[in-house]
Amino acid sequence: MSASPKRAWSEIMTVDQVAAYLQLNRLTIYRHIREGRLPASKIGKAYRIRKGDVEWFLDSMRTRPVRRPKAAVQPEAAAPRRPELVVVTSRPDSADRRDRELTLNPTEWVTRSLH
Repeated sequence: MSASPKRAWSEIMTVDQVAAYLQLNRLTIYRHIREGRLPASKIGKAYRIRKGDVEWFLDSMRTRPVRRPKAAVQPEAAAPRRPELVVVTSRPDSADRRDRELTLNPTEWVTRSLH
């Protein structure tokens, strides 16, 4: 039993039909074709895509549920961790030098030629 001509036509889709079917922009469909994610045939200047390839593409993009570990399995993950302390050392930059210069008495200003 062979497929009727009408059924054969419905198995081949244009980029616009695929875009409407997947509810995507047609430029997105072109990008998927160009990157090799969506199989297509180029006939002249136009692409033609089999409906089975569209279904395969849709199935290949399926996401999987993310499993999160239970708190009872990993007690360390359940307890909040304190951030590690970071020791900050000052470096002798211009702000530190300015602060030291402001603490000098007037005589030291003259002897150090800071005036």
